[in-house]
This record gives sequence, C-alpha cells and structure tokens, in this order.
Amino acid sequence: MVYLNTPIDMNGFEPVDNRPLSPGQYIAEIRESTIKDNKAGTGNYLELEYVVTDGEFKGRKIWQMITLKHSNPVPVQIGANQLKAIGHAVGYAGTIKDTMVLHNKKVVIVVADDGEYNGCLLYTSDAADEEDS
Repeated sequence: MVYLNTPIDMNGFEPVDNRPLSPGQYIAEIRESTIKDNKAGTGNYLELEYVVTDGEFKGRKIWQMITLKHSNPVPVQIGANQLKAIGHAVGYAGTIKDTMVLHNKKVVIVVADDGEYNGCLLYTSDAADEEDS
C-alpha cells in the first residue's frame, strides 16, 4: 500500500479514452517534434506528434517515427521520403533544417492499425478541402 501525500478526489473525473484510433483519414497537425536515439544505438529518428483537429477524435494524439540516421541506408532513404511527403502536404518545398516549418499546419493523415499500434501512412494537403465539405 502507498500513502498519497495529496489526496485525489475521483469525483468529476472522466475516464481517458486511450484506445487506438480507428483506421481512416483524419485532419491533424504536427504539434511536437523531437530527435531521439534508436534502441540499438546505431542512429536516431525524428518523432512527430500529431494532434487530430476535427471530428469525433479531436484532441487525440498519434506519433510517428522517421529514421534520420542509421547504419543501413534503406531506412534513412525511407525517412527522407516520408519527410518530403509531409513537407509537400503542408506546402513546404524548401530544404528542411528545422521541423518547425511542419508544425501547426493542417494535413490529412491516413491511419492504419497493425493490431498493436496505429501508424501514419500517408499525408495529403487536402485538409482545407476536407474542412469545407
């Protein structure tokens, strides 16, 4: 048993829905980006946090990992292609030196579910069209 120094009143608290997002398309924005080392210590990746901005799941978050540095060049190339697709979706055509150019711009993400995790598969710049319909 653990004694809590500060009692927590459980009245008025709504349970948090942490179920994975259903597969489908969502309008979202990148709100956070962080570079982290991979588990093997052989490289690093960019972790992007998307926040769904519309619909039933508004406010829910989904994360994506994009390989930046690795001993194998294939995941690095895949990561570069993913970043290019995101840049295109947000309307950025220059060289990405700072991920802030990707933040707070609406994109449509396609979410897939592999049974254990959600994942972003595709990014389109159709977010403005989606909002208008």
